[in-house]
Amino acid sequence: MANTSLQPIFPVEGALGGMSGPTLTGLEAATQTFKRGAPVVNSAGFLAEAAANPAAIIGIARSDGHNLTVAGVANAASTGIIDPTSPNQEFTPIQPSMIFEISVDKASAQGGALAVLAQSDMWGDFGITKDSLGFWYLDVDKAAANQVVVVVAFKDPAGTVNGRVLVTFKQTVNALSI
Repeated sequence: MANTSLQPIFPVEGALGGMSGPTLTGLEAATQTFKRGAPVVNSAGFLAEAAANPAAIIGIARSDGHNLTVAGVANAASTGIIDPTSPNQEFTPIQPSMIFEISVDKASAQGGALAVLAQSDMWGDFGITKDSLGFWYLDVDKAAANQVVVVVAFKDPAGTVNGRVLVTFKQTVNALSI
């Protein structure tokens, strides 16, 4: 069952003393229909939505995918005029100083009352999963494997069902780290 309360992942500008993150732009891969807030990865020099259990994330998309027919080439509008910005995808890189806000859910019981924020989740490592509606969320079922984020603060108080938390991405999955 899809959780209709999920929201996109987004950067929290200046949160917890973090700096305002840069917005970078890259050419989008063909047929990308992801939602704003999706993790994006390198696909032959183009930005594409990450697959399940991403291991090399470049950043978080700041807009929906454009569903391009050809990678990096703008689709002509119904008027026949090409929008030169449409092959570009803006994203926020997952730098160590960047904090992101993300919804919490549980893949084994999506939208149910089982994904409750617990104080023990603070500083915990978790994986992320894509919902059937296209939104990515912190998956409490992924506390033992495929972890990509660390909880650094609660947006909603402990005890909240399907709440929001603040996270940073682990550097082991940062495709831009040196």
